[in-house]
Amino acid sequence: RALKTTVVTAIVSAPLQTLQSRCPNALPLLQVATSLQEKYHGLLTSYAACRALFSHCNTMSAEDTDKLETCISTFLQKCREVVVSQQLGHVTPKLHLLENHVVPFIKRLGVGLGLLAEQGSESIHAKFNALDRNYHSIPNSLQRLRAIAEQHLVCTLPHHEAVRPSLRKRKSAKQ
Repeated sequence: RALKTTVVTAIVSAPLQTLQSRCPNALPLLQVATSLQEKYHGLLTSYAACRALFSHCNTMSAEDTDKLETCISTFLQKCREVVVSQQLGHVTPKLHLLENHVVPFIKRLGVGLGLLAEQGSESIHAKFNALDRNYHSIPNSLQRLRAIAEQHLVCTLPHHEAVRPSLRKRKSAKQ
């Protein structure tokens, strides 16, 4: 929620608004604040775009990962311009992971990183609760759980539907 455009705008515009209200004649400070507002707005919105592309539990196509790779590259370019070039910091291990390891990992896994974080497990929990409401009419709890798990598998990895084994007919009691 903190990375929604309205929230980012409110956060990065707060220093400039404070300066404008308290020091309206401090033109050099207002220019610096305006510049910082623009830089950090671009930085945070580019990270928000990246996060939206990798922080989920859905399958990702080659096109999705290419888009993510471009987005990460844009974010890190802005990060280097804003943070590193101003000697405010350096490329942290998390930024290194984002730049060098996230896309290959997602390509190998085929899904977003949501399963590997707490919000991913919360998301799955919410999906299971929704599926439980959908399958609530199945009286046998074991059959209901199986139906929920199968539906979750099909939603998460749709290609598994195609490889589901066919059911064999039972032999009749007379044979």
